[in-house]
Amino acid sequence: MLIPEQYVEHMNLNERIQHGVMAVTFTLLAITGFLVFLPEKYVGFIGSGAEAFFQWRRNLHRISGVLMALAGVYNIVYLCFTERGRWLLRELLPHRQDLTDLRQIMRYYLNPDQPPPQFGWYNYVEKVEYWALVWGIAVMSITGFLLWFEVQFSKLLLDIATIIHRYEAILAVLAIVVWHFYHVYWKPEIFPMNPVWLTGRISTEELRHRYPLAYHAMMEKLFKESDES
Repeated sequence: MLIPEQYVEHMNLNERIQHGVMAVTFTLLAITGFLVFLPEKYVGFIGSGAEAFFQWRRNLHRISGVLMALAGVYNIVYLCFTERGRWLLRELLPHRQDLTDLRQIMRYYLNPDQPPPQFGWYNYVEKVEYWALVWGIAVMSITGFLLWFEVQFSKLLLDIATIIHRYEAILAVLAIVVWHFYHVYWKPEIFPMNPVWLTGRISTEELRHRYPLAYHAMMEKLFKESDES
């Protein structure tokens, strides 16, 4: 039996919009956040407009932070209260098999004669990325809120929030640039880009190669539907 379509949906429109909002707000937060560390000589170069510039930076940073926090809340609602979201949550939850897959992929890297692990719709790398995003949004939202309304809290708490906010931001940017970009853009088998985040579609051949368990599950469903009809 042939698969009736050359492509299958991996991210629907709702999920791609969520991803887009996260990407835009994250980029704005990274740029406006690290502008705090702009060297004094460049601040001096701005001249009399420095105060207005940094007020603009502060406002844009806070607006982006609120939008990202709201997008995170929406994502939780989506996962808990929609049929597609609950399926997605089940697929993204960590399982013991993920540790087995990690050990198997290490053996495969050390000895290509070993069989590679077989993944479902999401592998352990994608699961780690997703839950790191959830953790990061929570930590940055809480510490950002404390720093925004600093007059309400003790200096010790604000100092702790500043340290956490700063280093979590550095870690997040490094994770995106080094880890996420590699798996979306620079990985040899998908270079120059995996277009799923734009089109939402993945070819059945790529699905068979990258997510064989998902491919076989889809094939079994097709066979079953064909037999029932």
